[in-house]
Amino acid sequence: MKCEILDLRGDILKFSLGILTQSNAQKYTQYIQKLEDEQLSFLCISQEQMIVLKSAITSFNITMQKVNRNEKVLVENLQRLNKIVVNEINRMQTQLDSVLILNENTQQVQRGLDECQHTFEILVDVFLHAQVGVIQPQPITIAKIKDMMKEESLSDGLDLPSFPSLELSRLITPIIFSQKSYLVYILQIPLLQSTVYQLCKLQPFSIKQHENVFAYTETKKDFIFVDAMWHKYGKMNYQELQACLLPNEFNYVCQETLPILTFFPNEDCEVTLIHPSTISFPGHVCVQGLLNLEYTYWIPLHLSNE
Repeated sequence: MKCEILDLRGDILKFSLGILTQSNAQKYTQYIQKLEDEQLSFLCISQEQMIVLKSAITSFNITMQKVNRNEKVLVENLQRLNKIVVNEINRMQTQLDSVLILNENTQQVQRGLDECQHTFEILVDVFLHAQVGVIQPQPITIAKIKDMMKEESLSDGLDLPSFPSLELSRLITPIIFSQKSYLVYILQIPLLQSTVYQLCKLQPFSIKQHENVFAYTETKKDFIFVDAMWHKYGKMNYQELQACLLPNEFNYVCQETLPILTFFPNEDCEVTLIHPSTISFPGHVCVQGLLNLEYTYWIPLHLSNE
């Protein structure tokens, strides 16, 4: 009992004086050894993680190199494929052009054969009627008419129609009468001017001015035609247009009964409005009307009957 008291007093004295005891030294040594072991373990784990990271980076670099090589190969293959496709398209276009030319030549040959057959039928008809003494018109072909037209000399500024045979036949007006024992043909063939005019449909569109109030520009004629330089122009209505000859769906051949005028800015309303040099509305030459519309319906041009 006395020894224990003395030991206790000794520990208290050492603690008070700051003297390290053996038990404390062992305990601290154990703590330090444990800390060193944990630090070594952490260093080993860090080294292993660094090795794994380096391996992953190396693998990533190798993969990127392979991707770059594959991309280069893919670009080369795509360029080669594009070249092949372009060459194939050009080859198909050439074949298509050849087929179209062949079809056009075939149609021309077929038209020639049809005209020859028709001429032969007329010759047979003439021969049969001549045997019984009946007056029968002599055959005349479009080719013969063209040859006769080439022999004619024309005034300056006038040209003969240069349309194909079928379209030229729509421009020729025959006048036929009998004179004694002869059957006489008079063919009226229009002579064309060298100037070609573009036909425009005049369609006034209303512009909203106020609520339910719309303004529009009144037109005197239904159509206007202008030359390529916009120096000459003229106007016509539906009836005058119907009087023109129609060799095809894109051209009109009209008799020169309409006045052809010279363009001067701000002299005529319609031609000034559509002229490319006009930048403002010519209010002093155009007559505007006003409409009071409660309900309006806008119809696209491709759905209208114009």
